[in-house]
Amino acid sequence: MLDHGLEVVNFALRIRQKHLLPPGASPEMQSSCSERWTVAIAYGALLHDVAKLLDVDIYLNDGRKWCVWNGPIPSPYRVKYRKDRDYMLHQATNGLLCHRVLDGAILDWVSEDP
Repeated sequence: MLDHGLEVVNFALRIRQKHLLPPGASPEMQSSCSERWTVAIAYGALLHDVAKLLDVDIYLNDGRKWCVWNGPIPSPYRVKYRKDRDYMLHQATNGLLCHRVLDGAILDWVSEDP
C-alpha cells in the first residue's frame, strides 16, 4: 500500500505542475498560494486510500480486534481482508480519518484557500 500511495503522490504532483491553481484566480493569487495547493494535493493523494483500513479486520496477537478509532496499534497484529467490504464507506471515512495523520495546524493552513 505504501508503494501504491507514493506512486499516486508522484503522479498527482506531476499533474499539479501542469495547472495554475486556483483556476481563474489572478497570477499573484496563484503564486501566493501555490505551495498550499501543492501540499494539499500531495496529502490528498497520499491519504486517498486511508479508508481501506475499514476493508480489513485487524487482530492483535492476544486475539482482541483493533479498530482505527482506537488510536495507534499497541502491539503486533495480523490482518484479515473482509469479503463484505463497503466501498461507499471510503467517501465518508477518508475525511474523518485524515485528522489522525494531519494535525489541526496543517489542516487549518491547507484550508485557508477555499
